[in-house]
Amino acid sequence: MKLLNLTVRNYLLYSLAIILLALPVFYFTMEKLMLEDVDEALWLRKEALLLQVPRIKNEHEVKLWQKLDGSIRVQALTIPLRRDSIYFTAHYDSLEQELEPFRELATVMSINGRPRVVLIGTNLVESEDLAQSVVKLQASLLVALLLGLLYLNRRTALRVWQPFYQILANLKEFNVTKHHTITLPDTDIQEFKDLKMAIAGLIQKNREAYISQKHFTENAAHEMQTPLAILHGKLEMLLQTPSLSEQQATLITEALEGNSRLSKLTKNLLLLAKIENKQYHTTEDLDLPAILHQLVRHYKESIHLKGIKVTQQLQPLTLKTNRVMLEVLLTNILSNAIRHNLQQGAIHIQVQENKLQVVNTGQPLNLNPEILFQRFQKDSANPKSNGLGLAIAKKICDLYGYQIQYIHQSGQHRVEISFIEDRE
Repeated sequence: MKLLNLTVRNYLLYSLAIILLALPVFYFTMEKLMLEDVDEALWLRKEALLLQVPRIKNEHEVKLWQKLDGSIRVQALTIPLRRDSIYFTAHYDSLEQELEPFRELATVMSINGRPRVVLIGTNLVESEDLAQSVVKLQASLLVALLLGLLYLNRRTALRVWQPFYQILANLKEFNVTKHHTITLPDTDIQEFKDLKMAIAGLIQKNREAYISQKHFTENAAHEMQTPLAILHGKLEMLLQTPSLSEQQATLITEALEGNSRLSKLTKNLLLLAKIENKQYHTTEDLDLPAILHQLVRHYKESIHLKGIKVTQQLQPLTLKTNRVMLEVLLTNILSNAIRHNLQQGAIHIQVQENKLQVVNTGQPLNLNPEILFQRFQKDSANPKSNGLGLAIAKKICDLYGYQIQYIHQSGQHRVEISFIEDRE
């Protein structure tokens, strides 16, 4: 959820809670005040009637009095009434043809020399209608005020946060491998000024670190490989010397093997550095089955020496990626499948539904599969491995958003690569 939406949501929830709480309180408070006003009017009405009662001389005047004043009813005193009482009741309205709420005051008065119960009533329909109208008006005003405040708050927040969104958009487009400059917007808000300065400093340091690492990688690739190649050539010349003893030849052979392993390790480490620095950024449309066929032919001699049976089930699949990275990825997977295979073993290569599977026979690994893709993690049964092949494969997959996993099941090793980019 965006920060702006979170702020507006919290503000809206708080305002709605206040409105929902305030409206009932306001309604019942108004109802109570109106009821008190009605009761006070009834008591005043009683005082006025006490002044009028002595003028009534007979029963005809009593009936005429009730007829002229519809809010008054006179009844015989059947049950002693100790004190006056006010209560709610309902009377049928013949015009509206419905019961309507009334507030009545019951009191005892002496009329024409006889004690009578006088009921003084007031219709509450108008009071309730008035209360409801006032509450509806109040609710409308509160809702209009809330919507206005939300609109102003969102509009103000969008204007205030505009520099932040511009900074974020520029950062998303920033690529350290490209030499374009990033433009950060000017703002009067101090926090965004500080953020702008911090980001500008980080970008500069990041670009300097990238350039430094790139130069180191390029220089190391040249400076380290050259002496290793010279050493390899000198050792081969020395091995061809006729006067070498068997022990000397063995030592030179072991030195050549060590030099080859060191050269391979250096190349892999430099390759990892280049991948992490994203120096292979050019892409093109590549035919995955065709590249797999080519690589299988490249390993034809190694496959033949171990008597491995290779089967392929390849559906057409075109990838838009870097050729060097794809070839390195597939080479490391295939070379592992051959190196860790059994004599007279088998390899099955399958491409379907944007997924590559390489399944090979082999002994169970003496290694936790969870750390298989980490650097320098290798099976103790294969001391000649430098433990970087699968680490490089994992780095390439991470670079292009692919997903790679290893599964050992039923005596077979299976490496799966999904070429559907992971957007999470």
